[in-house]
Amino acid sequence: MRSIVIMLCAILLLVPALAFGADEIKVGFHVPLTGWAAADGQSSLQGAQLAVKFINAAGGINGKKINLVYYDDRCEAKDAVVVARKLIESDKCVGVVSGSYSTPTRAAAPIYNQSKVPYISTIGTHPEIPIDRKYVVQVAVMSEIHGKVGAKMASDKLKAKTADLLIMDNDFGTAVTDGFRKKAPTFGIKILNEYKYPLGEKDFRSLLSNIKNDNPDVLWASGYYEEAAQIAKQAKEMGVKATIIGQEGYDSPYLFKLGGDAVNGVVITTSLDRGSTRPATKKFLAEYLKDYKVAGDQVAAQAFDGVNVIAYGLKKGGSDPDKIVDAISQIKNFEDAATGPIMYFAQNRVAIRPIVVQMVKNQAFTSFYSTTDKDLILP
Repeated sequence: MRSIVIMLCAILLLVPALAFGADEIKVGFHVPLTGWAAADGQSSLQGAQLAVKFINAAGGINGKKINLVYYDDRCEAKDAVVVARKLIESDKCVGVVSGSYSTPTRAAAPIYNQSKVPYISTIGTHPEIPIDRKYVVQVAVMSEIHGKVGAKMASDKLKAKTADLLIMDNDFGTAVTDGFRKKAPTFGIKILNEYKYPLGEKDFRSLLSNIKNDNPDVLWASGYYEEAAQIAKQAKEMGVKATIIGQEGYDSPYLFKLGGDAVNGVVITTSLDRGSTRPATKKFLAEYLKDYKVAGDQVAAQAFDGVNVIAYGLKKGGSDPDKIVDAISQIKNFEDAATGPIMYFAQNRVAIRPIVVQMVKNQAFTSFYSTTDKDLILP
């Protein structure tokens, strides 16, 4: 009996290594494939799958192929928690990447951290996600950085002196606006008024009427592409003259589909530079278009980068979670990122990279502004 117990204990000790011991390595991924965020979720999944395709074609991780195990989290915190338990306890993944927004990522992060499973946030931008969590890495651009870069660009490129804030009332919308609100006055931009709206709003006419009366030079309008398209269309209909400044939530080909000509002239802060000459960016954009018959967006690029970052950690650290996270933390000028280079990881394992502004021209994003100013791109 004693020998049987010892044998069973030995088998149990080997279970966590099974994800690394076979001919494949299990990497988890959670993403909204149904619900209001499903379009972004599909982009995110495709970006992750493209990264796996590239990695496996190049020989995988130390000779082993990645098996991307993914589940739908519906962009809901409770679903992300359930998925976390599956990926950790049932699938025995050695690392997990979030292709979801801040709310589900914030809910899941403490579970992965407690379980010592390296966890990568790709589009969850909330600053609390990685704080005091050794095993959580934020490849996403932290929310306030968008606001800081947006304010500097508005001053330098648009010569703005006044601004209104139109704020989507959720984690993302308020956090990106905080950065703009704090920095705009230091660049000589006076904030005239602030207006809030709920996620999913479709009629902005009453708010835009007030904004038209304010007559600001720029309108900082936080939101996702569905709200952004309606804001741009209704602002044009109502004769609002302010240049609309958005963020990475606008960064989708669906913005053009929903907004039509009204989105021409909109500028957005993002991390994907369509005009980049970097090989990784050019390859990502070309292969994504070839494989999926649609232009790659920022969400897909960030997921692509998240998988490449966890793969780098696995190559260097094997199945040891401490070594994986340490390897990622020591990254310098990581060129395998579509949104890179990832220059380094700052405090709390937050990725630092150039931030760009893209302008919509003729139904396409084009290069407009870029910065590596540490005062702007550091959390």
